[in-house]
Formats: sequence, structure tokens, C-alpha cells
Amino acid sequence: MCLLWLCTSCAFVTPLTKSDYSAIQAGQKSLVLLRVTCEITYKGETEPFRGCIKGENAYLAMGDFESGGILNPVVIPKSLSAEALEQGWTYFILEPGIYYLGFQGQRRTDAFTYDAQWQKVQRWRMDIGPGSPIVYAGTIHLQCESDWFLFGAKYCCFIRKETIRNEQELARTLVSENLGTMGPPKTALMEIHTGETIILGTPKPEE
Repeated sequence: MCLLWLCTSCAFVTPLTKSDYSAIQAGQKSLVLLRVTCEITYKGETEPFRGCIKGENAYLAMGDFESGGILNPVVIPKSLSAEALEQGWTYFILEPGIYYLGFQGQRRTDAFTYDAQWQKVQRWRMDIGPGSPIVYAGTIHLQCESDWFLFGAKYCCFIRKETIRNEQELARTLVSENLGTMGPPKTALMEIHTGETIILGTPKPEE
């Protein structure tokens, strides 16, 4: 299968590769779907909610066993189609295990301060079990405030509240339209992580 890259701001439309399909079909990995939406307020005016991974909006980071739970930014989120990207959908190809996600608005400080803030953001935990080809991890809805921008543009600069939503019917439609032969997704919503203890699970077996 040819790999088509369509660059849209800071995200890519990235179809699954042959190796992705093979790993999923063999039960070695799962396709994990996540939707990120936001509603943005500036000076008391709030825009209708929208997809929030395209352009200068929210950014996400992930931690796992290999990183010791430290959140590392996902530099270029992947999406299955241009329409899915507009709606805030992204995906990951992950082995079974425990993963943590965190979110920040766009950078309004120096790079060192912004990078350090990743370890202080609210963490969300994903448990990806074996034998699940496609997993829908939920929709994270961000209530954001915008800084001032020229021409009145509004962006997610400061996240004030994060809420998990279950939009499994939208996830099923997304899979049906883009990955129809793989069957419906399993819904396993992320859970908010509290406390300082990070559960990492077990290391991957050596090949």
C-alpha cells in the first residue's frame, strides 16, 4: 500500500501501512482512536466546540513503560482522513500496555518552561489490552481560553477544564468509513489519573 502524506498545519493524514495492518491482524498491536475537541473563550465570548489537534490549538504528549511514565510530546499527530482531522480525530498504533496522555494549549512561554510543564499537566490513563484490533479511548473535551491574536483569531492557549466523553457511535462511523474491513472498535475510555504513583505494567518481551 502506498503511504499518502497530506500535511495540514501540525498534523498529518496518514493511512495505515502494510506493517500496521499485519501487526494488528496478528494481535501484536492495536489501532487506538482518540478525539480531541475544544471550546475556546476570549473576553467572555465562547466559540462552538471544534476539533482541536489541527493548527495552533491543543498539543498532546504520551508516556509509557519505555519512557518511565515521562510524557513526551507527540510532535505530529496522525489522522485517517482530512475530514477526521478537522473533527479532531487522531490515532496511535500501540502494543498492549498502560499509557498516559496529557494536554497543553499552544506555547505562550519560553520553550524550556513549556517543556517542563508537561510533567505537571493532568494525566489520563489508557489501558490497552491484548486481542483488541481497534480501541476507541474516548473524546477529550477541552475548555480553553485564548490569548489576544491579530485579526481576532482564537486558539486554545490555556486549558481550564478537561472532560472525557463517550462518542462511540462517531468512532464506529469513522472506522466504517475508513477501515471498513477491520470491524467495529472496542470502547475503553481513558480514566483520569490521580496521585503520584505511575503504573507502568511489564516491559515488552525481547525479540
